[in-house]
Amino acid sequence: GGAGGGTDVGLGDDTSGGGAVGDVQDFMAEIMALLEQHKRYPRGARNRRMEGTGMLRFVMDSDGRVEAVTLERSSGFAALDEEILALPRRAEPLPRIPPEMGRATLEILVPISFQLQ
Repeated sequence: GGAGGGTDVGLGDDTSGGGAVGDVQDFMAEIMALLEQHKRYPRGARNRRMEGTGMLRFVMDSDGRVEAVTLERSSGFAALDEEILALPRRAEPLPRIPPEMGRATLEILVPISFQLQ
């Protein structure tokens, strides 16, 4: 005899309601990591020791395509701001919006920081 059971026993019982927030956080972390990966410090800015943090706002669709990009707050240097604005499109395609978020588009506001080591 076997003491078998379904493989889905107990799933969802103790996680109901808590899953979506974690998914959103994971999704945002993934996007941040991707942007960081594609960020390039403009050579001229590096040579002139320009540092700053700008606020990037962009809208993406569910397929990870960037629809609109705006600079919410300047980093203080045009060269860095240009790089911030170029960043989301360079990182395309972004991760798809998780279905459990139930959204066709998502507006994201993130700080993009340029610091010399």
